[in-house]
Amino acid sequence: MRPCLRKSCPGPLAGDNARKRAGAAIRGAGGGALRMLAAFLRDTSGAVAIMVLLLIPVLIGFLGISVDVGLWYTARRGMQNIADAAALSGAGEIANGSADSIVTAAAQSAADSNGFDATDGSVITINLPPEEGPSIGDDGSIEVIIDRPMVLLFTQVFSTLRGETFAATATVRAVANTDFVDEFCILGLDPTASKAVEISGTGQLTLDCGIAVNSDADNALSVSGNALATVTSATTVGGVNIGGNAELDSKAPPRRGDAVDDPYDDLEIPDFTGCDEDGSAGGGGGGQGGGGGGSGAVKVNGNKTFDASTGTTPGIFVICGGLKVNAGANVTFEPGVYIILDGDFDIGGQATVVGDGVTFILTGGTPSDIGSIKIVGGSDLDLTAPDTDPLNADGYSGVLFYQDRDVTGQNKDNIITGGAELDFEGALYFPSEDLTFAGGSELADGCVQLIGATVKITGDTGVQGNCGNTGTRSVGRLRARLGE
Repeated sequence: MRPCLRKSCPGPLAGDNARKRAGAAIRGAGGGALRMLAAFLRDTSGAVAIMVLLLIPVLIGFLGISVDVGLWYTARRGMQNIADAAALSGAGEIANGSADSIVTAAAQSAADSNGFDATDGSVITINLPPEEGPSIGDDGSIEVIIDRPMVLLFTQVFSTLRGETFAATATVRAVANTDFVDEFCILGLDPTASKAVEISGTGQLTLDCGIAVNSDADNALSVSGNALATVTSATTVGGVNIGGNAELDSKAPPRRGDAVDDPYDDLEIPDFTGCDEDGSAGGGGGGQGGGGGGSGAVKVNGNKTFDASTGTTPGIFVICGGLKVNAGANVTFEPGVYIILDGDFDIGGQATVVGDGVTFILTGGTPSDIGSIKIVGGSDLDLTAPDTDPLNADGYSGVLFYQDRDVTGQNKDNIITGGAELDFEGALYFPSEDLTFAGGSELADGCVQLIGATVKITGDTGVQGNCGNTGTRSVGRLRARLGE
């Protein structure tokens, strides 16, 4: 057959094309099925659902444990607050010197007030002193332990499903300690005196320490006139009165509290014999309580040195009838204890008195013979107390002046007036009489403690409380604080 040269002629080319199109259609249909099959095999949505179903119990378990742990920590936090409050309350009573029964009762009361409830099975244990930890055996510390049975709902359910019995107990522990805080350098001891510590006039009192007043009067601490008192702290048994244009500038607000212990209340007059210098009319001397009396004092007009090592009693020099240092005199005291018997320690204007490692004790044959200190008229004193006990037994380290607590009679106040320049270091201790600073007497830098039945300051006075390593005793109180 001849080939057809016209487009319309049927021939093998047209047939081939038809067959190709049919095969492509068949292949397309098969490829779609394969693609559908592959997509089906790749589809994991059902597996995710199955996995979620399988994980639901695990998720619920984790949720339950989280809830139980939250309840556990919440309960423990509340229990710890109760234990802390109980321990602090008990330590507060320890600081007040209360008996163990009162300490325990205070701790229990504080626990009850803060939510302790024995009806839920809680048990509180109070140990005086602590029975474990760093404070074990410390009589100034208290330990409070609280045990409480816990109901953990989800944990209990899971344990029951497994046929087990689950019991949980939460335990907390608190320890409170007492520390002595040395913060005061002025202390008024009289328990009833009005103005037991008084700052008045136009003077300025500047302290790098605090004021403590044991009087329960409404005006136990008085700041009046145009006075300015700058202190680190102030505490009173009674009230504080600030009048006129006066100002009390304290780093911490004045507070009311219990009386501060007298740190030198155990001081006793040391035994001595004879008079080493006697200004009394009769000349002779006597021992303690004996015959140094008379109205005359040892008078110094020029230059003089007193040496305690030469005294009849080792380490003690006894001046009978009192000591009068007149204007312009220069006196040196060698280290030791100087007993001023039956008279005053009287320093006149423009006198100079120096002594390092010295203690002055004013006492007498009778309480009415005991003298006082009088420092007036621009005198210049540079006196330092011993930093160790000069008598090895009587506790006089750090004591510069001590007026016998048995003193009685009129005009026994201790007065420093007239712009005296004082470089003192040590305690000025007058437990039964007044101590007055007036007229701009200035205390230079160093450790100074002013302790009297009352303390009055009417002029510009600066007092330093830098008493580390000076031999003085701390003036402060025990404070409670949480320890462990």
